[in-house]
Amino acid sequence: DHYIEQLPRARQELLEDLRTAGIQDIGDIPLDFPGLSANQQRVRDAVATGRPYVGPELADVISQATYPLHFLDFETFNPALPAYSGTRPYQIIPFQWSLHVLDSSGDLSNTSFLHDGAADPREAFCKSLIEAVGPYGTIFVYSSYEKTIIEQLAREFSQYQERLLALPERLLDLLALVRTHFYHHNFHGSYSIKTVLPAMAPDMTYSDLEIQEGSLAPIFFARMIAPDTDESERERLRNALLDYCKRDTFAMVRILQELQSMNKTTTSQ
Repeated sequence: DHYIEQLPRARQELLEDLRTAGIQDIGDIPLDFPGLSANQQRVRDAVATGRPYVGPELADVISQATYPLHFLDFETFNPALPAYSGTRPYQIIPFQWSLHVLDSSGDLSNTSFLHDGAADPREAFCKSLIEAVGPYGTIFVYSSYEKTIIEQLAREFSQYQERLLALPERLLDLLALVRTHFYHHNFHGSYSIKTVLPAMAPDMTYSDLEIQEGSLAPIFFARMIAPDTDESERERLRNALLDYCKRDTFAMVRILQELQSMNKTTTSQ
């Protein structure tokens, strides 16, 4: 179930040493096996014991977040033929965002933006995003992708540059946090949110959604804005996109809550 190729950043030499020793499963790696990095040792321990690894610095990192907590996700597409004036082939164009906001009292809300129509979505994307996130609070993302897109938009739209460039200072990458400070044996070597979410919150998956992978979002979007798509199909595609992006940001809420819960449990022990 936990074959040795799932060890993060495992060198071929290490894998060969494990195979030579007759070891195929991470849980069977001896405690004193040479060549394991600190992170690989944590993965080995989590698999062997069935208990998650919770790093000692996890609480300190989470405590740096300030309310209201924001959980942000973007969807983009990169058409081969430029879709809008002033864009180039394969340029990444953001067309959708979802934002969950958790305040200090525990109230959770969601807002979203999804462009519809033939016009360039980027300016409306910028304006709505700036208004939604407000001037205060940590913004959780899952990877550095949102930071890259925000900085790209700041270069393209000078009228929003100052306010856009204030956002990366508030970003906290939940993927980097998990990768550095946490490991669950059901990750099976993957830190994708599609793997991390059901491992940490088994009641939540993407299986009930029409869109279950991010690669489908730009395909649905292109079909939604196509002039020959009828209104009922356009509405179906729109709802599928909204549901998917909303699930991504709610997934981050749940992952953070589970990290906080597991950290408290570990500390009490």
